[in-house]
Amino acid sequence: MAVIIIVCTDAHSREFWTTPSTDTVCNCLGFEFLARGVYFRALMGYHLPPNALQVSCASPHERILYGHCRNMTEEKLQLLAFPS
Repeated sequence: MAVIIIVCTDAHSREFWTTPSTDTVCNCLGFEFLARGVYFRALMGYHLPPNALQVSCASPHERILYGHCRNMTEEKLQLLAFPS
C-alpha cells in the first residue's frame, strides 16, 4: 500500500474539498480526495509503481509532499461538475 499526501501551496486548492473517489492505476485500486489544501491518495495492489512507494508517507522515508496543485484541483473539480 502507498499513501501519498500533498500539501497544496496555492490558495485555490485550499478553498475546496472533494468526496473520496476511486480509480484503477497500474492494476492497483486507488482512492483520492482533496481536503481544503491537502490531497490524499492511497494505492493498493500487488503491482504498485516504484515511484508511488518512494513518495509514500507509509514508506521508511515518511514523505509528505508540498507543491502547487491548482491544475490538479481544476481537473478534479471538472469531473465533479454537474451538467446544466
